[in-house]
Amino acid sequence: MLKNRTTPPVKEKWVYCRDGDCICFEEFLHVGDIKLRFNEPILSISVDKYIALRTKSRVFLVNRDGRVLWEKKVKSTAVSQYSDFVAVAKGKKVYIYDVNGKKVISKKVKGKITALSIGKSLVVGSDRGLHVLNYDGDLLWELEIGRVTLVKQANLIALALEDELVLVSLDGELLWRKRLDDVIYDIEFNEVLEVYTYRRGVVTLSLDGNVLERRDVTYDFKFLPIPWVIVKREIEAFEGILKKAKPIKIKDVKKMLRDAKKHYKGFKYGEAYSSICKASETLKDRQLHVVVPKRVVADKPFEIVLKFYNFFDETLKDLTVDLSDFEKYFEISDKKIEFPEIRKGMCIERSVTAIPKYEGLFVVKIVINSNFGVFHKEFKIKVKKPILKLAFKRKKVEKPSIADLLK
Repeated sequence: MLKNRTTPPVKEKWVYCRDGDCICFEEFLHVGDIKLRFNEPILSISVDKYIALRTKSRVFLVNRDGRVLWEKKVKSTAVSQYSDFVAVAKGKKVYIYDVNGKKVISKKVKGKITALSIGKSLVVGSDRGLHVLNYDGDLLWELEIGRVTLVKQANLIALALEDELVLVSLDGELLWRKRLDDVIYDIEFNEVLEVYTYRRGVVTLSLDGNVLERRDVTYDFKFLPIPWVIVKREIEAFEGILKKAKPIKIKDVKKMLRDAKKHYKGFKYGEAYSSICKASETLKDRQLHVVVPKRVVADKPFEIVLKFYNFFDETLKDLTVDLSDFEKYFEISDKKIEFPEIRKGMCIERSVTAIPKYEGLFVVKIVINSNFGVFHKEFKIKVKKPILKLAFKRKKVEKPSIADLLK
């Protein structure tokens, strides 16, 4: 499971799944040298004796030679394959099918099903907790623990509640729970637990819950594990950020957020994530707002006002704004401005005086540096010619009177 993560880059592919020697990029399934294409992106796969996979509207069982054994038209939320059986979740029901596609079990559990693991027993995760059934469909035990996003079983049962790892015994005893501060998308059982997180790499834990090691995992392609969790979290987080961004122009950013929600509802997770990334980058660029007068005249001093908003980070430190590029076209009072610490939701304002050296339209670059990295911002300043005032006034000539004319 997920051992070798070095894969040739695939252009503009988003939803990526891997299990053993099977790998998926959007609608393509690769099994060794065999390549199968489906009509919709593959959202998740489960590999044992066969390969079970689900798309937005269907579930498939494929053998190791790449032949589709059967397909079911069902909007599934999870699949799991073990031996000659496939477990499929839809709503609050879980179904078990055999290798011929015949339904063996149909069972309803509490809550909407979000994750499955079929093995020694049928382990079902839902938005209510954990439910364990035998192969006759009898409920063995339940554990109300919250919304489960991933389950794995061996001699123990490991489950994820988005970013929290929980270990449970086979008879339902809660052993421990540990928050990892990042979305968990896979768990492997060995003598230890190998837990794969979205942004913080792989965390190795002992079976008693102690963190033994952390290591980075890098990808050379666009990767969205359990995208229905990742993308939803990104959308909700960005909605909160946008509420604090009202002082600046955000009409186009709101449209990007609406697009992301629309794609998410249509199961187009890659496009949804792309819209959120674009919206986030656009808003980050606007955190520094530069105000210049509408009319800038050559050789005449004017004021540049720099407003910095902090929408994203709890505390922004070591913030400096470098205006050295201005010196090519302007005399400037301060080339480098240092800002104090800025808390999330705050705005700090500074101003500098500049005198244009030339007339024309100039593109200037600002460099912003902080404890969260470096980024650049460009904007244009148009410098106009000074208006020449008349050095004299016309002398008013009085009209002569009729008496004067008669004289």
